[in-house]
Amino acid sequence: MKARRLILALVFVLSGCSKDPYTASMQASLSVSDSVAQALPIIQQLQTSNLLTPAEAKQVYGYLQSVTVGNQAFRSSAKSLHAAGNKTAASYISAADTFVKAVNSQAALAAIHISNPQSQAKVMLYLQAIDTVLNGIQTVISSGQTTPAPAPTITGELLWIPIQ
Repeated sequence: MKARRLILALVFVLSGCSKDPYTASMQASLSVSDSVAQALPIIQQLQTSNLLTPAEAKQVYGYLQSVTVGNQAFRSSAKSLHAAGNKTAASYISAADTFVKAVNSQAALAAIHISNPQSQAKVMLYLQAIDTVLNGIQTVISSGQTTPAPAPTITGELLWIPIQ
């Protein structure tokens, strides 16, 4: 249930009004950054509480780092396309496709094993949210959706942390 609410929140973040593919790409990239930022304090909290071993945290941080590096490359590609005057969605979608295929690996997610089942569930909830955002990038660009709706707060154990 919590996973559905988090994923629905991300869908709302990715929904909005129609704009050019560059603006949509920048918003999609921001959504990826926000999703990673949402996961970081949870990982830190689990590690501080000894619910996540240093080795387990290293696995998760490694995945988040690969998403961040890929996102930076995607942003750079989108900026280059924009600077060159490219206004076709296909070019931006191609850049997004390269990014998503490079970091959105189900095998990489499946390789993350955490010994504490509750910690595994929390970590995977956030990693699946990142996966959802990654899978939605091309849709955002092709439809030109850019204006995010306010992120809802998830009640219970997990809290949607607004990024300022």
